[in-house]
Formats: sequence, C-alpha cells, structure tokens
Amino acid sequence: MSHIFISYSRADKTCAYKIQRQLEAQGFKTWIDKNDIPAGARFPMEILQAIRGAAAVLILWSQNAAQSHFVNQELEEALNQKMIRSIPVIPVWLDGHLLHPQLESLNAISLTDCNDEMIDILINKIPEAVKQTLCRQFHTIDPNKKLKDQYHTLLQSGLVSMPYLSSWFCSAALIGEPDVILIDHLNNKKQKPVICVIPQFLGDTTDSTIEQVYNSVRESLIDQAFLCLHVTPNRVGPIVLDIHERGQTLDIVKTLYEATYTLVKHNRNLATVKSFTPMMVAIAACVGYIFDNFWHIQQYHFDRASERYYLLFDSKDL
Repeated sequence: MSHIFISYSRADKTCAYKIQRQLEAQGFKTWIDKNDIPAGARFPMEILQAIRGAAAVLILWSQNAAQSHFVNQELEEALNQKMIRSIPVIPVWLDGHLLHPQLESLNAISLTDCNDEMIDILINKIPEAVKQTLCRQFHTIDPNKKLKDQYHTLLQSGLVSMPYLSSWFCSAALIGEPDVILIDHLNNKKQKPVICVIPQFLGDTTDSTIEQVYNSVRESLIDQAFLCLHVTPNRVGPIVLDIHERGQTLDIVKTLYEATYTLVKHNRNLATVKSFTPMMVAIAACVGYIFDNFWHIQQYHFDRASERYYLLFDSKDL
C-alpha cells in the first residue's frame, strides 16, 4: 500500500498533524517526517524516497512554508513525480500567503481555519483514484458461495478466515464454519443474524483466542448460526494505542463499524452484535455507542486472570 506524503513547515506542525490524523481516521496511509523516518537514517534521502513512492502529495503552503528550505525541496521533487507518474500534487493554502509560482497552475484548497470540519472538506476533495487506491477497501466475497469455496485461510480450529476489509492500520477478517453461505445466514427469517466482533490490539493474535471466543458463543447460542469479524493491526507485534493518536483510534472504530454495518445493514433493527474487547475501554465504549444506534449490543470483557470473557454490558438492560 502506498501513501499520501504531507509536506509542511515545522512552524505549521499542529495543523499538519491534525490533517494526518484525520486522513488516517478515513483509512488512508500517510507519510510525515515526525514519525516515519527511522532512527539514524539519512533525513533527505528518506524524504526523497517517500515522495517517489507516494500516491499523492499534500503541500501545506504558508508564509512559514515559503521560507522553509525543506518544503521547497519537497515541492520540487513532488512536481517532478507529477510529471513522471502523473500523481496528484495538492496545494493546501493555510494563511493566504502568495503561492509558489510552480503551484499557481494547480487547484489549491483553502484551509485558513484548521478545524475538523475544514479538514474533512479537504479530504473529500482528494481525487477518487487516490481514494480507491489508498482508502479503506473491502475484499471481494461472493455471498452465494460457501466460505470454503472462496479465498481463505484454514485455522487450526477448523474454522475458515477470509479477508474482508483492510485499512492502513488494521484489517478485518470474516470467520465462520467452512460450509456457511453468507446470504443464507444474513437473510434467515427465523433467526436474526448474530455477529461477533473480536478486536485484537493489545497482544499477539492466535488461533486459540479465536477458538475460545467462537466456542464460548457456540455454547450460548446452541444451534443458531453466527459469524465472527476478527480485527487485527497490520503491524507486527503487540500494539498499545495512545488515545491521543486520534487517527489510529478512529481508524479502528470506523473499520469495526463499516465491517459490521455492511454485513447486517439489511437487518439493522434485528441483528445482535456481540463485541469481545480485550482492548482499551475508550475504543470499546466508542464502538458500542455507535453500534447501539442500530442493533442489540452485548459487550464482553476479557479477564486475563481467569482467561475468560464475561458479559460487561447488554443494551437491552437500558
């Protein structure tokens, strides 16, 4: 997956970081020098390579940027890549300062007030071709075929795991019995759909964890069919999320929501969503709040001492 390169002056870093976080919240992968240059790496070379690998470049232009040697170098390379590869180079006007002559022919977007609403308008103006390449993407699943007859990974427990939705920070897989046909499950008139959401962000994901949740739900539902959405980070190793990193947090929440909503949108008043959340309470609460607008919600919490999940919240009790 490529990225959107953000060029900015250090004096404008507050706005630059807000734009980065909101892009990430929409599922975009970004590149910004505050955290994407490895320790000990050659600074100019890393930036050069990042621009050459970008799918689009945002130039945050201001009086500060006009006086920045680095921004002017990045602008030059971005325009070279636009000529070579036809990538979009988007000037973002922060303070009305006179545009660089080489940017005057490009459609600049005004962002004189760097608030959430204005940044969302900026993101909506990103070319569709870039969105289709970089934004949150659903994988192809035929709802009329058995899960085992489509691209899948067979877990040690005998369950089938299929890629379902990918974002820059996390991915969702659809997990179920090999012979399940998605359309039959979701359109069952006798039994409302049950979706189990299993986010794994505080440690390594193992088949036994999935099997533990699956078997626990199987015991409680007896013969009723259900599916699981297993949401994991795209990075290797344990990840502890910082609630202040708004982009990562919102990307997880929106990925969970879009994956679940797409499955049960035709039964929005009937579905039961069981959320198993061995992750930070803030995200669990946020996800539960969004889901509760549509479906019957049950949130389960993992007790590491007993290594069991227990029911934490049931929306029917409200």
